[in-house]
Amino acid sequence: MSKGTNPWVFLPLVAFVALAVLLASGLGRNPEGLPSALAGKPVPEFSRPSLLNDRTLTEELLTGRWQLLNVWGTWCPACRDEHDDLMWLAQDKGVSIIGLNYKDNREDALVWLERLGDPYSTSIYDPRGTLG
Repeated sequence: MSKGTNPWVFLPLVAFVALAVLLASGLGRNPEGLPSALAGKPVPEFSRPSLLNDRTLTEELLTGRWQLLNVWGTWCPACRDEHDDLMWLAQDKGVSIIGLNYKDNREDALVWLERLGDPYSTSIYDPRGTLG
């Protein structure tokens, strides 16, 4: 550097290189993979009402066989997007799906299932979101 060169002129170049390295580090990652802090851990003990009736459901509902647990709410756009796929899994592929209705209004959830179909073998109602 000569005596009159300002060191701040190189700042855009340094920022560009740092950004390029950061973005390049994500190229090898699977964009479909969603890491979960709960993967491989047992379901916590719980006692919640069924969405459909007065029956009390516990963690025993989720033991003894492979099942898909789907957390959903009528307020959730992604839940609406995946609903047809859940119907396909349940009806065409015979996958047992347990629904966990999360932070929702019971009446809204029942209307949703009546209108769009019910892919769940049973649904847990979690209006305050303490289980989800």
